[in-house]
Amino acid sequence: MSPKVNYGDGRGLVVRAAIDLVAAEGLQRVTYRGLAAKAGVTHGVVQHHFPSIEAVLLEALELGVDSTLQHTPTDADLTPSAFTDWVTHLARFDPAFHEFQFQMMLESRRRPAYRAPLRRLYEWYWSAFAGYLESMGIEATDERVRIIFAAIDGLVFHVITVLADDAEGTRAAMEGFQRMLEEIQTDE
Repeated sequence: MSPKVNYGDGRGLVVRAAIDLVAAEGLQRVTYRGLAAKAGVTHGVVQHHFPSIEAVLLEALELGVDSTLQHTPTDADLTPSAFTDWVTHLARFDPAFHEFQFQMMLESRRRPAYRAPLRRLYEWYWSAFAGYLESMGIEATDERVRIIFAAIDGLVFHVITVLADDAEGTRAAMEGFQRMLEEIQTDE
């Protein structure tokens, strides 16, 4: 028997279940029944809130962005060291969401409907990171922002995959990232 869910909780439970299910089993395994089981709700709750699996996945992407926004650093006294600490925290904060996001990005090659929301996500990231760079006294050209963000994206990917069990490798990568920011900052 499924646990009792208060009215209004079902939608959020289903969205979070989508993130966790994709991270655990991949996008191809997401079904209404699988979402219901993972969320602890009835199959009808999932269908009531979402007209399609794609709708659930797109809302899950937005939930992840909102969650990331809640954990962003403030611009006050942002240093390369503080920024690197935040990137390290970001990489470890919600590995399931990062895996979900990476799988959605890969799937967007086959499903163009995912491209626009992912593009908005990346535009938000680029804008936020431009502000972070500027607050560190680093000129935030489009090229620089995208390159630095690509480095961060790659670091997060590595931390949740090949470096997941390698604390020393993660530390070394993050220290290298911090040195790179400090060198850019010094050159400004």
